Amino acid sequence: MAVKFTPSPQPASRDVPASKAPNQEVHDRFFAGPKFDKTAYMRDYMRKKRSRTVSVDMDLGLVKRWKATGPDWLVRMQEALEKAL
Repeated sequence: MAVKFTPSPQPASRDVPASKAPNQEVHDRFFAGPKFDKTAYMRDYMRKKRSRTVSVDMDLGLVKRWKATGPDWLVRMQEALEKAL
């Protein structure tokens, strides 16, 4: 005599689709969207902060040394010039 096994119904909380699960909502709220880009932020900050664009003739070697310090070299150069004043 064979006994046929029938599984019991799952609780109602498991009937919620994965896209509507509470953990997915929290994940989407905190981890979705573009990553923070510091270089772009500083570039936008400097655009808003300055009131005029000024062209300055500089030695090419000097500019290359500033560029070698990293992506936000213009910000650091401006800070150094402000300190010099």
